[in-house]
This record gives sequence, C-alpha cells and structure tokens, in this order.
Amino acid sequence: MYEIAGRLGWGVMSRVAQKQMSLPKPLTRKIVVQRDLEIPMPDGTVQLADFYRPGAHSGSLPTLLVRSPYGRRGLFQLFARPYAERGYQVLVQSTRGTFGSGGEYEPLRNERADGLATIDWVIGQPWFDSNLVLGGPSYMGYAQWAVADKVPSEVKAILPVTTSANVIDVFHRPEGMLAENLLDWTSIRFAANSLSPLLSEIGIVRRIREALAAGPVVDSDARLVGQSWSFFQEVMRHHSEDPYWATIDVDHRETIAGTTVPVNIVAGWYDLFLPYSLRDYRTLVDAGRQPRLTVGPWSHLDAGLRGAATREAIEWALTLARGGQVAEQDPVRVFVTGSEQWRSFTSWPPPDRTTDRWHLHPHAALDKNPAVPSAPDSYRYDPADPTPSLGMSKLVNRQVGPQDNRKLESRADVLTFTSAPMTQDYEIIGDVTAEIWLRSSRPSTDLFVRICNVDPRGRSINVCDGITVVEAAEPNAQEPTKVVVPVWPTAHCFRRGHRIRVQISSGAHPVYARNVGSIGERLTGTSLHVADQDIFHDPEHPSVILLPGSTAGR
Repeated sequence: MYEIAGRLGWGVMSRVAQKQMSLPKPLTRKIVVQRDLEIPMPDGTVQLADFYRPGAHSGSLPTLLVRSPYGRRGLFQLFARPYAERGYQVLVQSTRGTFGSGGEYEPLRNERADGLATIDWVIGQPWFDSNLVLGGPSYMGYAQWAVADKVPSEVKAILPVTTSANVIDVFHRPEGMLAENLLDWTSIRFAANSLSPLLSEIGIVRRIREALAAGPVVDSDARLVGQSWSFFQEVMRHHSEDPYWATIDVDHRETIAGTTVPVNIVAGWYDLFLPYSLRDYRTLVDAGRQPRLTVGPWSHLDAGLRGAATREAIEWALTLARGGQVAEQDPVRVFVTGSEQWRSFTSWPPPDRTTDRWHLHPHAALDKNPAVPSAPDSYRYDPADPTPSLGMSKLVNRQVGPQDNRKLESRADVLTFTSAPMTQDYEIIGDVTAEIWLRSSRPSTDLFVRICNVDPRGRSINVCDGITVVEAAEPNAQEPTKVVVPVWPTAHCFRRGHRIRVQISSGAHPVYARNVGSIGERLTGTSLHVADQDIFHDPEHPSVILLPGSTAGR
C-alpha cells in the first residue's frame, strides 16, 4: 500500500513532464533496415552494426550513431525507429565483444579508440552526408564522452543522456559501494549474450539480497551468477576517484573539458547518474562552453526520459546537423517536482538562490531558528538487519523515484525531524548539504540523510538524499564529529500546508553495501558490529540542513 501511494504520485509527474515534451510528428512510417554491416577496427577486429533509414527517401540524410553493448535487435529496433521516422539515418553498433562484434568485451576500456575508428568509417561511407550526431543513454552516453574531445568537424552535436564521463561513479564511490547497481549490471552482463536483459530481472531483488547476505561483498558476484567477473573485481579494488581509471582510459572527466562540439545533456532527478551528469555540465561551463541541460522527474529507464532525449535529438541536434539555427532559449531547463512545472535558467545551479539553514531540534522538530540546549537523539544500527533502501536512484525501475516512506520511518534505526506546515509555497532548486554532529560507538559507520515532503495526509515522499562514510580513530569519544553529507541536487516545491522532513539513519541497503563497523572491512569483512549512534542538535553542535530555497514566485 505504501509503495502504491508513492508510485501513483510518480506516475502523475512522469505523465505531466512527458506531455509537455511531446515529439514532432513522424515524416514516414516506412523504414528500411540493413543488418550486420561490418565495421573494421585498426587492430583487425570487426564490429557489427544495423543501419536504419527512411524507406521513401532517396537522398542523403544526417546520421545518428549509437554504440551499445546491449544488442541491436528487440528493444533497440524500437529505439532507432523514432529517429529514422523523423529525418535521421541511424547506425546502431554493437561494441567490442558483444552481439557478434569481434574482440574481447572489456567494459569501458575500448570506447575511445573504437569510437573514433567507427566515426572515421562512417565518414567514408557513400551514404554519409557529412553530418553526424552521437546519441544514446547510459553506456551509450558514456561512449560519446569517451570521444567528445577528439571528434572531427563532421560531428555536429552530441547528446549524452543519463550518463557520466566516469561510469564507475555509479558502482563504487569513496563514500560507499553501490552494491545493487554493480550486481544488477553483472547479472545483465551474464544474461545479455543469450537472453533479453529483461529476463535477468526475474527474481533479481531476492537473489541480490541473498548474495549480499551470504558473505562478503567482494565475493557476491560469484554467488549471484555462478562465477567471478574480472570487471566486478576491478571495481571492488578501485573506487571512482582512484587515478587508476584514468590510466586505462576509462575516466574521461578531465578530457571532456576539451570538447568543442555542441553538447546537450539530459538527466533525471531520480537517475543514478544525476550528480555526475551535473558535474559534467559544470566541467563544460567552466571550460568556457555553453552546453544545454534538461533535467526531468525521471529514473534511469523512464519512458518520459526517452521521449525528452528523442525530442532534443530531433529539434536541436537535427537542426544543427542540417546547418540551421536552433531556437533561442535559456540553456538550462528543469522540472520542479511538487509544483509540476518546467523552469528555465541561465545556468546550473541557478544564480538567484539563497541558502536557508534548517536546524534539527529536540522532539523531532525542524526549524529555521537556531538550535536550543538539548540532549542528543540516539538510535542503534545493526548491519545484520541493515536499514533498507527505498525510492533510491538506481539502475532499474524497482522501488525507484518517489515512494511513501512511512513504513521505513517507523523503524527504530531511523530518526526523523519535521517542520511545521508551510504557510506558502517553498521552492528549493540547487545543491543540498547536511551538516550533522555524530558520535558513534564504532570506528567506521555510515550517515544517510534524506529530505522528504510530508503532505497534509501524512504521506512522507522522498525528494533527495545522500550518504557518506565516517571513520574515526577513537570511537565513543566524548565529543561528537561534524559530518558533512552531500545530498543530491533537486528542484522541488513544498506546497502550502506541506512539511519538510529530514531522515537520518546509517544505511540504505542493498543500494549501498552495509557498513560492518570496522575500518577497511566493508567489502571483505565477515564480522558484523552494532553501532550506537548519537545525533547532536544543541548550540555548540548545531546539526543543520542547507537548502537552496526561496518562496515560490518571490
């Protein structure tokens, strides 16, 4: 019942956003497809591609290139058709070692060299009209970032959708191992060459939980799919900030600063890549570029997101590929949840925000007034019964996006602090940060902070959240530690009569691997240690949430 309530609100938001980003009408429904075109690589391997073009068109058209490890048939036929029906030739290529393409599949490693070689091949084809667009979401978006700074002049635009210039961001961060994402992708990898990736979702929630519960995280790939995978183990050893990934040409966060081709980034508030898509946007802006950015109320596999990306490819990229002028508009467009409206800005974060400090108070209160003298609130975190994840941003659409959090908030290991009802609409757009004073009984623990919107009916719907690891040489110290938690960015309006709620806990399992309580043992430890946590909120230790707020319409 709780899940249904959350999903109903989520569905309404998706429909509103999708309606406001409808596609242009097709020019034709007749599409001609050439299968298994052979594209030679410099090392002698051959990669296969399918080529789509409007059947009634006899001349040359701009080409959309999509490079994917997930196949060329089935769902990808549906992916290619909307573009081919509206003025593109579409080339869908299987990346190295996947679905008939030669070579060994080594995730992420070869996309720069193979991508540039593929572009050179396209430019030499008789059907090429000298105008190329790179497109596609997720891994396909990463494949664009891998070549973005080296593409030739024939590339007129790139559209990285729900992705990052360093994909490791969504698997292993310094603040934690995103176990469910990595195990999800592992299961898809081992099903992809024989079954539809969708089939790998059968029973996957139960199987992932069993794999994580049965032993250390480091061995969970073998427990899930029956064998260890070298990429999984590589990610175990190196988080996304490790220089290792740049040395093997996987981390392109720095190289994208050299991008000169027009860029249009599409992201979702509930997508696992959100903060990293926004980081890539800022990298381009800081390098003097003017990328476009669209952020809607979408998760990673949301149909509304696909519609928005297709619209940008048709109305923006295709116009550029034809040598036309795109319509003038503010470069940043975001959907504000709560008020269900699209808003435009000159940059991200918006320049006109004020930072509001919301203080935790005793008796589960949240207020802009400074903290008052009070004893800390306490809870116990038990990794044998870890605080569950709900409504998280993750790879697949299971309990993703806004959910009713009341059942989660009833747990003894979750603290909540709630404001009085808003007397007028209160809008937050931008980056969110929590500063929490914590004392823990363990040398290693996690701190999870979530912002929720509590409606007049009492439903507590998640807006954004963040997590960080806290490690101390002296657990049980008399004085607490100030912990800064980067909460994910958002654009949300708390309507009049609604309340702001802050959740505090020490886990979100299995999206994040549980902290076992000992330094350096999150991935390999077998001993589970209970953590007693104290959250302080007094004048000497003011725990606050920093919101980029304004009164809506002010």
